[in-house]
This record gives sequence, C-alpha cells and structure tokens, in this order.
Amino acid sequence: MPKITRELILFIDAMGISYIILYLFSVKVNILVIPLALLQNGPMITLPIFFIFGIIYGLKREKVNIFKFPTLLSFMLPLIYLIPLTSLNIFGYPETVDWIYYYNWLQHPTVGWFFYSRPLYLLILFVFGIFINHLTLARLEFPPLAFLYVFSAYYLGNTINKGLGPISAFMAGISPMLLTFLYSGLDANLFSISIMFIAISFLIKRKTFPAILLSYVALFSHVYAWAQLEGSILIYILIIYLLKRSIPSHLIKYAIFTAPPFILGVILILTGFFSVPIGDSYSNFYFQTAFLSWGSASAFIYYVISIYGLRGTPRIIYTMIVSSIFASFFLAVVQNLIIDTPLFLPAAIGLSKMRRDLVFLFCYFS
Repeated sequence: MPKITRELILFIDAMGISYIILYLFSVKVNILVIPLALLQNGPMITLPIFFIFGIIYGLKREKVNIFKFPTLLSFMLPLIYLIPLTSLNIFGYPETVDWIYYYNWLQHPTVGWFFYSRPLYLLILFVFGIFINHLTLARLEFPPLAFLYVFSAYYLGNTINKGLGPISAFMAGISPMLLTFLYSGLDANLFSISIMFIAISFLIKRKTFPAILLSYVALFSHVYAWAQLEGSILIYILIIYLLKRSIPSHLIKYAIFTAPPFILGVILILTGFFSVPIGDSYSNFYFQTAFLSWGSASAFIYYVISIYGLRGTPRIIYTMIVSSIFASFFLAVVQNLIIDTPLFLPAAIGLSKMRRDLVFLFCYFS
C-alpha cells in the first residue's frame, strides 16, 4: 500500500476515534461545522482533535536524523528575559505576576497551603533572601529559572540522542510552555519540572540514585507539577510490566522509593487536603489554550510540529505527553497540564524531520 494511502487511512481512523472519545465526554462535534469554526475561532479550536490524532500517530516508531543546531544560540535565547530588568523597562514593571506572592511570603514567612505545596522552593528563596533584598529577589526569579529550563531540555535531549540537546534546548527556549510560565508566573512549578526533566535523564541512563534524589527535590519544590510527571513515569512502568511481564531493575528501584509519596498525594487529593479542579468542558480546553495568560499557550504550529515528532520520541516521554493530554480532558487545569510536559522534545524531533529550508524559515520567524 502506498505511504500516502496509509497516512490518509490513519488520519481518517484517528478522526473517527477522536469523535468517539469526545462523544464519550458528552462533547458532540459536528465535522461539517469544523471549517466554519476554524474561520471564527482559529485552529486552536481543533487542538484536542489534533492531540488525539497525534497520540495515535505517535504509536509507530521511526528513527530520525537529528538537525544540527548551534548550542550557544540555544542558551542565548533566555537572555531575552533579562530585558525587563534593564533601563528599557522605564516604568519598572515586574516581569511576572506571581512575584508579589513570593515577596509577601519572604516578608512574612508563614506555614499554610502556599508553603505546603512548595516548601523546598520557598526555603531556597528564604536562604537567598538573607543576602538579597526581598523585592529584588522576588522580581529576579524568572531569568535563572528560564536558563534552568533550557538546560534541562538540553540535558534530556542529549541523553535521548547525542546531538538532540541543542535543538531541544532551542525549542524549549521559544516554546509556548516557557512563555506561559513567564506570563503566569508559575516559578516554583517551572523549577520543579526542570529538576524533574533532569531526573528523568538520569533514569534513562539507569542512574537510579540521582534520579530518585532529584525526584524528591522536584516533589518538595512543587507538589502538583511533580505529581503530574511522576504519575506518568509510574504509568510507563506499569505499561512495561503489562506488556513484558517484567520490569528493569532500575525502574523497580525508582518506583519503590518514589511511588509511596505519589500514592499519599493521591489520598490527600481525594480527601480534599490538596484541591484539584475537575472539568471536562471543550470550551474550557479552548479557553485555557487559546486565551488564558494572554494567549501565551496559543501556538498551534508548535503543537503540530510536536505531534509530527512523536514517532521519534522515546516511550517514556511519549507516555508522559499522552497521559497529560488525557488528564487535560478530565481536569480543569488544562494549561498547567500541557505546559508541564516536555513537548520541546517531539518538537525538536519534528523539526529535524522537516525540509531544511522549512527549518530555517521556522527558526527565523521564531
């Protein structure tokens, strides 16, 4: 069967399965109305359908020749987040919106929900606050966190495939995820997932001890972000067991030491100690991806490139992305679930699969 025929049949199957899944969630999609919806609302209205198609498309594996990208340029991108700290910001507007919460906590440290959900991150800030003015510290959080995020993308990319690091870091630096963190001010969240991506790198390398250690650092830095990624890893381990009836020893050790706090967290969520908003509204998905945080997560082309690269993505990363997408259909925190995933990896792989002239065009307009 010709390749284009297979791809067309796969696309039709994916659309059919997407329709059925959405119908099960009481979301009735009229296929004939989609062209009109695209004209009225833009392509982001179809993002859930594209995500489901991407999940099916990514089931197949393929090898990709990685696009060579200059490492220095990847790490120069976060410098743009220093601009608001210069004299160009004549009014001295803060760069993020959450700085006031961290500033108030540094001024009056208290134990409560804000502390319980990110104790280690606040303690790190408290130590720095001994030497740095609290107002300055609260406003300076994001630039170093952006560098850490780009570095974690670089390290994870190189762990998966030698040479993938630079282009992975580049796609992290220009990603809607990092831009949304900037506009949402989710500083502890950004720190936690960056540490977790490095932990996953060690886990892939079968270096269990540093993976467990960094996982706990991520846990105590932001409970919710850690729970999302940790849950994905445990799902991946469970799938391996179901398919092969055996689990590699390094994954067993990791699960033994990190699963208990995850299970405890689930219990605390079910008992209401940690609240998680439930929701399965299609309109909520569209609003959070297209408009929330000033539309910073609205990057349809980026998501399409990520879907295009899913076939070359390692199973553990694929599972992480898929589980987060499915969770976004049930939970109301759609934006958080999407920006916490390492979409920069399939995006880097997807970019590597494209024609070189299109790659340069994409990089130029980025």
